[in-house]
Amino acid sequence: MKRTVLISLIIGFFLIWIVGFGSSIFASKCLSDNASPRSKLTSCNIASATTLSRFVSSDEAEFVAIELERGISLIENQRMKDGTYAIKKILEKYGLVGGDGRNAEARSLNPVEVVIFRRVKLLDPSSDAFSVFAHEMR
Repeated sequence: MKRTVLISLIIGFFLIWIVGFGSSIFASKCLSDNASPRSKLTSCNIASATTLSRFVSSDEAEFVAIELERGISLIENQRMKDGTYAIKKILEKYGLVGGDGRNAEARSLNPVEVVIFRRVKLLDPSSDAFSVFAHEMR
């Protein structure tokens, strides 16, 4: 009985470790700028599905970064509707959709908002992804 419990705990630990390690590799590829749009989308989808940061509140900014890149990658891969939905979902969750009177410059930003605004600043203003952010955040 003791042996079965110990083996189960060891197997459980390694399964969680493998998922976390694999997700970390895909997340780093998702967040890099060197990947092709198709490869980046695949990495972002896998990272989004397997990341353990979705369950840890202190890693919320990392999860949002992966989801933003996933939305941008969807748009870059001509999946405008899916990309717009993914980005809008994040912006809605953090109260950044529409002009609700919150002036981001007049208050301190939380870590998630910092991630969102930094990523938007890196976008080409003529890109479709930038247009989606501009339309949703107006």
